[in-house]
Amino acid sequence: MKLFAEKALTNLAIALEHRQSNLQTNYAKKHRSAEEPLKVEDLAYLPTKKLNLPKHRARNLMPTFIGPYPVVKANPETSNYTLKLPIELESRNIHPTFHVSVLKPHVPNDDNQFPSRDVHIYYDFGYGDEAEQEVDEILAHQWDGFAY
Repeated sequence: MKLFAEKALTNLAIALEHRQSNLQTNYAKKHRSAEEPLKVEDLAYLPTKKLNLPKHRARNLMPTFIGPYPVVKANPETSNYTLKLPIELESRNIHPTFHVSVLKPHVPNDDNQFPSRDVHIYYDFGYGDEAEQEVDEILAHQWDGFAY
């Protein structure tokens, strides 16, 4: 019986060591994939965390990443990549060159698992920060009975 218990503990220790090794390998692969070199014409997503985006919008309602945008210039020696940004971002004076650590490579959609998913839905940057709109007419109003 003692031999059986020792063998079971040995097998359990091997299994735990193997699981820990797999977790570390998966973690390393996940974080290394963000820093793999991109090539010209690859697609990459841009994080919105440090971008100058509309001030009148709630930051927590903005997407985490926008894009994908094509890489137009690659410099793997310095890990800097230039993206073809839309006019909306260029008008906000966002420089198109980014370090590879902030870019997220585009993974094509698997139509078998996710049919009808459109990845080319672009974020609506809306009007400029100083834009105002004028009300033509109030069509409905409900009086709540309070007089001020």
